[in-house]
Amino acid sequence: MTYDHKHSDRFEPDSSGGFYPQYPFGHGLSYTAVEYSNFSLTDSIYHVGDTIRGSIDITNTGDRTANELVLVFSQDHVASITPSVRRLRDFERVFIGPDETVTYDLSLPISALSFVHRDFVDRVEPGDFTFIVADATAEFKIE
Repeated sequence: MTYDHKHSDRFEPDSSGGFYPQYPFGHGLSYTAVEYSNFSLTDSIYHVGDTIRGSIDITNTGDRTANELVLVFSQDHVASITPSVRRLRDFERVFIGPDETVTYDLSLPISALSFVHRDFVDRVEPGDFTFIVADATAEFKIE
């Protein structure tokens, strides 16, 4: 099962017809713990050609340096073709010292949210979207 599965894909641990991954995409072990907080975007409405900007704070709550891979997923709520549950849109490795907080700055062009349409052309459709970083979310709209 890929991380960008469709809503219609099934996760059934006791069935031979479904999928049941042992670990989710991006899962990994670390020698310390990090917490994400204060996820926000600069705007809630964007237009084609805009750049989506935002930030999230990452705090190392452990006593060792964290080697954290920040994964930014998007979720398109409605599209003309069945959207994936979530898709990876950006990632960056950050190093965070013990008891230190760093701010990850998100900057993505709207075109990064495109998908291949029925006519095999990349398109961005207007609608409601959500960015997901760890268990933090931020919602926005493209008009």
